Amino acid sequence: MQSQTIAYVGHRQQHKDSTYGTGEWVKGQAKSVPLAAAIKMLRHPDAYQLADAGAEADAIEIPLEISDDAAKEAAVQEAVDAVQTMGAEALRTFAEQNFHVKLDGRKSAEKLRIDAQQLIYRFGMP
Repeated sequence: MQSQTIAYVGHRQQHKDSTYGTGEWVKGQAKSVPLAAAIKMLRHPDAYQLADAGAEADAIEIPLEISDDAAKEAAVQEAVDAVQTMGAEALRTFAEQNFHVKLDGRKSAEKLRIDAQQLIYRFGMP
C-alpha cells in the first residue's frame, strides 16, 4: 500500500479528522496516510501539507476504510459514465432495476439522464 507523509498545520491545537478517517492530530504532527487520502487532504493547504523530508511520521496504523470509499466512488463514476450512453428506455429500466424508481416516460432522454445521475449521486450504487 502506498502512503504519503502529511503534516497537520491547521489553526487548532488538536484536530479530529473524521472526513478522511485519519484520527486525531496535534498541530505540527506528521502521519503516514494512504495515498488516496493524502491526495484529498492536500486539497486543503490551510489544514494539511506535505511533511518535510526530515520529518518523522508517527507510526499509527490507519484503517483501510479509504479504499472502500475509493471503490464506492469508482462504482458511482462508472455508473454515471454508463448513463451518458443510454437511451430513454434503457434509463427508465436502469432506474427501476437499481433504485426501484419509475422515471417519467414523457421526459426527454437528456432529462432522464439527469434524473438517473441524481439517483446515483444521492443513493450510490447498490
